[in-house]
Amino acid sequence: MRMDGLKGFSTKYGLVFFLCWTAVIGALASITLYFHHADTLKEAEHEARDYFRLNMFYRAWAAKMGGVYVDAGKVVPNPHLNVPDRDVTTTTGKQLTLVNPAYMTRMVFDSLRTASTDPIVSRIVSLKPLNPRNVPDVWERDALLGFEQRKYRERSEVAQIEGRPYLRLISAFITDPPCLKCHGFQGYRTGDIRGGITVSVPLTNRLLLERASDWRIGGGYLLLWIVGNVGIATASRRRWEYEKKLHASERKFRTVCDWTQDWEYWIGRDGSLQYVSPSALEVTGYPAEEFVKDPGLAIRIVHPEDRGAFETHTVDGHTRSGPVAESMEFRIVTRQGETRWIQHNCRPIFEGEVFLGRRASNRDITEQKGADAKVSRLSAIVESSDDAIISMSPDGIVTSWNRGAEKIFGFREAEMLGQRPTRLYPPDRFDEEGRILAVLAGGESVEPLETVRVDKEGRRLDLSVTASPIRDRVSGAVIGISVIARDISDMKRTAEERLQLERQMLQTQKLESLGVLAGGIAHDFNNILMAIIGNADLALMRINRESPARDNLLQVQDAASRAADLARQMLAYSGKGKFSIENIDLNLLVQEMTHMLEVSISKKAVLRFNLHQPLALIAADATQLRQIVMNLVINASEAIGDRSGVIAISTGCMNCDRRYLDQFSLEGTIEEGPYVYLEVADTGCGMDRETMARIFDPFFTTKFTGRGLGMAAVQGIIRGHKGAIKVYSELGKGTCFKVFFPSTSKLIDVVDERRVRDQEWKGSGTALLVDDEESVLGIGSDMLRELGFEVLTAPNGRQAVELFQAHRDRITCVILDLTMPHMDGEQTFRELRQIDPEVKVVMSSGYNEDEVTQKFTGKGLAGFIQKPYKCSTLQETLNAALGR
Repeated sequence: MRMDGLKGFSTKYGLVFFLCWTAVIGALASITLYFHHADTLKEAEHEARDYFRLNMFYRAWAAKMGGVYVDAGKVVPNPHLNVPDRDVTTTTGKQLTLVNPAYMTRMVFDSLRTASTDPIVSRIVSLKPLNPRNVPDVWERDALLGFEQRKYRERSEVAQIEGRPYLRLISAFITDPPCLKCHGFQGYRTGDIRGGITVSVPLTNRLLLERASDWRIGGGYLLLWIVGNVGIATASRRRWEYEKKLHASERKFRTVCDWTQDWEYWIGRDGSLQYVSPSALEVTGYPAEEFVKDPGLAIRIVHPEDRGAFETHTVDGHTRSGPVAESMEFRIVTRQGETRWIQHNCRPIFEGEVFLGRRASNRDITEQKGADAKVSRLSAIVESSDDAIISMSPDGIVTSWNRGAEKIFGFREAEMLGQRPTRLYPPDRFDEEGRILAVLAGGESVEPLETVRVDKEGRRLDLSVTASPIRDRVSGAVIGISVIARDISDMKRTAEERLQLERQMLQTQKLESLGVLAGGIAHDFNNILMAIIGNADLALMRINRESPARDNLLQVQDAASRAADLARQMLAYSGKGKFSIENIDLNLLVQEMTHMLEVSISKKAVLRFNLHQPLALIAADATQLRQIVMNLVINASEAIGDRSGVIAISTGCMNCDRRYLDQFSLEGTIEEGPYVYLEVADTGCGMDRETMARIFDPFFTTKFTGRGLGMAAVQGIIRGHKGAIKVYSELGKGTCFKVFFPSTSKLIDVVDERRVRDQEWKGSGTALLVDDEESVLGIGSDMLRELGFEVLTAPNGRQAVELFQAHRDRITCVILDLTMPHMDGEQTFRELRQIDPEVKVVMSSGYNEDEVTQKFTGKGLAGFIQKPYKCSTLQETLNAALGR
């Protein structure tokens, strides 16, 4: 306890500083007295040096004069001067003696010595003295030897002379040319050291004055020692009290900084680290001491990609001393090689107006960064989603609204936050909100629910909605609701369109199948009718006009013609009927049919026309178009029945895109572009969906006496013209048929339908008739013989080629059936052309001319004849083919 108290007293009153101050004052006093004494000796030395220079001046003057002759009665001649003319007698008889410079200066200083109680003593000494008084003592001898060795030019010492202190100064004496007069015989030369002159200055009075001055200096230092100790005691007490406060403040600082989890440091104005918190080890892996020893470590551990920005920040922080706090985030690489994110906050430090540096606080935010990145990714996913992702409070208040929701519903986030989403519910769905909230409040999720909402413009949207409760991670309580809504309007529309397309495809496949069947039946039926019509035609040509059988043959021919019309309807349904294409003005055609239509419809039906002017032309068969108009108008009249009604016939033009055409087109080959349409609408009984699905089926009819080929044939004609038909009907309200034909802007040459009826024309040579039907071969042979040809027949293409090779020189023409087994007409045609490129081939088929001839365009086909044909038709065709 006594030692602790002594230590406390010593610290409190600065005992250590007292002792140090005493030592300092003692040292300063000693140094001052020492230098004061040295100054006293230095002054004496300067005086001795002045006497030496005066001595040398006298000697130089005397030497220059060659000495001085003085009265021998006043001066004892120099016994040691051995030179001629030392003693001389003047002309007056006066005795003079030569006083050389050394003798003269000795006499001068001897007189000074006897004249003063404290004289300055001067004498000359030499290692080769002429006068015994000039023999040096030990100290002087050492000095003279040093002069000769050129070690120094002068020496001094303090010595006792006759019991009193003196400062002795000896300086080298150099031989001058005048000196050689007296001392040349000793071997001296100019510039040699001949000796030295010792000047002794008395120190008695000087030391007395020094001693008095030393007392004054000591008193001053004593006073300074006393004042200093008083100041030390006062300052030490104040310092002790300040240190107590400082220690208390440091304890607080250490408590705050050393125990913080953040890595703190203080950068001084010079860039050094004044303080680094111990938490640096936990954050960086490096202890605080390493940062203090190596301030550059704080920069080197920054990740290379972030180091440039951090260095710029550090440099700016040292150059700017304004009160600006800065913050930045960067990565560091710890001693263990881990990468961590640091949030760096830097603030300048001032003491009054003095800038002391900057304080930096670095927080490890690696986990926060990871969480932020996760939140950012989730936020980006939510914001980039096309689905509406909405969060709500448990009571249904919107708390977040993503861009997908803005896109789907049209409401901005600011319009929906804090609001209930009731504006999104259509009137018939208001009860859904309560049911969904009740399910979610119970902690259950709402499975994907297809429902309807409305957007900002009031449009109804088909949505797939999923809702889930948001739970607190700790308590598990429901704290919110997450709703994901996907707009499936387009998907449902696409599904409906796909379903419609599938229905159309099924209908198309059904119609194609029926068309193939109808076409095949019509083809075979035409072959049978060929025999009937051909034989009847030949019989009429061969019997007399007065024969009773003529009427029977005409009835047979008429019945066969009606059967051929039926076959043509079947071909029309299949889209393979014979068309005579020309440029048609649909308005003109309808106007020309007005009278016929008026007399063909019910008396209670009224025709109304809405014909668009002008109307583009269409490339079509006028007869087939009339059949379409007549069929549609008569069906409309029958739908009106006995009631009063209106049949509206309209025409117009419109540009049809693929989406529009796909709604009703049964074939995808119909092209987009401008179309002319014919619309026949009635106010009749209308049709249900089942009836509408079957109106184009062959043999389907709602009439008691109908054949069921009318609408089927209409559809076939439209398809053959590359058009389309759209039907809209509501039961009890009426029906609307809209027929589309592609418009054309360039004229199409009208088919010349003139029939050559030259009864005088007869053929010659041999005709090769090729057909797989024996009946056609039989009647065809008879017709050809009737026209003057010899006939060769072949039941198939192979035999036809063989016969042509054998008889090519006499065969004038070939009538070739298109459809045959083994080798069809097209292949047979190519074989015949290879044998004879100039061969005249007329193609025969039950299908229409356009369909057949387009296969042989540019290939040299001579003509076409459609079954069944009469002899006159065959005559006309062969006349045209062989006459080219």
